[in-house]
Amino acid sequence: MESAARTQIGRLVIVLLWITLVASSPTRWRAYTSSSYYYTDYTFPKPQAKHKFVPGPQYCPDTGRTVCKGVRNYPDEHIYQIVSSTKARRFNFTTVFVDERDGDTEPNNELLPEGPPKVQHDGYVVYQTAVHYDYHLPSASVPWRYAAGPASTSAITTQSIHRRRRPIIRRQREDDERPACPVRTRFVPPQAALNDNSEWKYIVNVQNKDARFKQIIRVDVCESPGQSCTREISLPFGFVSRCKQKFIKKKLLALDSDGQGTSAENFFIPSCCVCHVTRTTQR
Repeated sequence: MESAARTQIGRLVIVLLWITLVASSPTRWRAYTSSSYYYTDYTFPKPQAKHKFVPGPQYCPDTGRTVCKGVRNYPDEHIYQIVSSTKARRFNFTTVFVDERDGDTEPNNELLPEGPPKVQHDGYVVYQTAVHYDYHLPSASVPWRYAAGPASTSAITTQSIHRRRRPIIRRQREDDERPACPVRTRFVPPQAALNDNSEWKYIVNVQNKDARFKQIIRVDVCESPGQSCTREISLPFGFVSRCKQKFIKKKLLALDSDGQGTSAENFFIPSCCVCHVTRTTQR
């Protein structure tokens, strides 16, 4: 009997020690399936994905490759909520929106002076309209003699003829002009663009939600980039010509990468197409 009691007590002590060790040991990972996935009783919140609101590189050759007007999965509703909530906090967002279709497409040449002003005094521009010469008056003993000028046979002067011919000549020159590299001009409401930090961003353009929230810009795209310039250009032997797309930086309102706000950033906008001449032979 005593030996049996001792055996029972020993087993009870072993069970108690095992329970104590299991309770004090840290959480163990156990295989759930034969795969490499494991589970535990503790779960942690999933971290938020970074750069959730960043479009991938877009392919849009019709608008210059750096500006795209049609983007799949464009978050227009989210952008509208961001802009509307910011506007509700008394921020005048309409000052950053632009429509480049308005106004003049070219500067008015009549408002561009042909030369610098002659004299400037106290902030006012004074143009010199007369020429002064130093001369000596004749003595009183020498009488004055006046000669009659030639009779004017016509009111038309040489100067007036030149003035009348200038517009005609100017129109003829404009008709004879041919671009070395043809350009296609468009006005685009971009939805995505490439900034000067090599990042693609969503551009704020939700005119379908509110007509005021739009950014329409002008793009000038090469019709044949990388191709030879017009055949009317005659080059010497050993030279070739190529049309090349040029860009300018322009500030546009874009959605931040985290989707929490908007920022005005510099984006590359197609501006013109130039003709480059390259030597192919060594001197």
